[in-house]
Amino acid sequence: MVNARDQSRPSAPGSIDELRIIATVLLVAFHVVGQTDSGLRIEDGHPARFIVDLGASFRMPAFAFVAGFIYCLRPPTRGHMRDFLRGKARRIALPGLIAAVLFGSVAYMQGSRFGIPPEALWGLAIFPYAHFWFLQAILALFIVVGLIDIALDHRGQWPMFAGALLLALWPPPIPTLFALPQAIVLAPFFIFGMCVYRSWAWIAQHGRLIVPLAAVAALLAFSGAFYDYLMLGVSPNTSIASSLLLGMSVSLLILLRWPHHPYARKVGQFSFTIYLYHVFATAGARMALHTVGIDALAIHLPVGILAGLLGPAALHLILLKTPVVGPLALGIRTKAPAPRSAPAQHVKARAPASALALPATSSRPAVPRGQ
Repeated sequence: MVNARDQSRPSAPGSIDELRIIATVLLVAFHVVGQTDSGLRIEDGHPARFIVDLGASFRMPAFAFVAGFIYCLRPPTRGHMRDFLRGKARRIALPGLIAAVLFGSVAYMQGSRFGIPPEALWGLAIFPYAHFWFLQAILALFIVVGLIDIALDHRGQWPMFAGALLLALWPPPIPTLFALPQAIVLAPFFIFGMCVYRSWAWIAQHGRLIVPLAAVAALLAFSGAFYDYLMLGVSPNTSIASSLLLGMSVSLLILLRWPHHPYARKVGQFSFTIYLYHVFATAGARMALHTVGIDALAIHLPVGILAGLLGPAALHLILLKTPVVGPLALGIRTKAPAPRSAPAQHVKARAPASALALPATSSRPAVPRGQ
């Protein structure tokens, strides 16, 4: 049995697409700035380094929140878990594996530390790798949370959230297969997204109280980060406690108060492709600028971010028109050709009136592409 609220809701409330876009931009910015041995290798103390390090407590939690939120649009039901998992494998696992194999192979040919030799590519299916670990963690959450959600009749999200919170704060020893340790860390955000979706009517009704409380929580997280940066000269704290405080509060604030734009969903459809392939574009832009002798950060940062966003978006549009490869890489269904219909007068002459009625449309909302 599915929660009636999940089936009756016409669309995702709030600015969920804007939240996904913001998290995507922060992820691209992080890979442009890089770390000590990747990207632009900007050192601690630089404002750009501070921003992307602070974003570490928000961007992946926000992605997990969005995944849990959208999970409620079409949750698994009794007897249909296999179909649910098959859909997630097509939409997430297969495109992620294709992108990971391409990234690992290209990095291997370039001699990068991310390089994966051909004989070891099989490990990408079970071991966390680069930024693709998130896909394994989310798939693990879809499976575990989906089974528990079915057992609790789609009504036990708040007890699940409490349990996930305890596990994240005091994680048990667990193997790294399928990014399970990361899944435990992300579980509270995923389930919190479920809680917000299924309690949306109450949250929207009490927004005047919730927004100030969320703003205070976010302010506390920001204040601690600024203190570490300005007074101690260190990167912001990325502990699970700070991530919980910042990730949940800011996600809720964006959902409740960020202005929703009608084109946000059209832009958000590129988020998954950007997640998979932005590293190719950011690295390409960086190497191209270095080749022509441009080293200024003021140029590298905006060019790298724009390349990381626009390059995969262009690839997405190309793949949409590419048969076989496109649907596999994007995780979308292939559209079957529409059957040829008989001439109108022929149908009218042979078909009874009842056969001419339009089919009833499904009441289930469409899942935004990329999840």
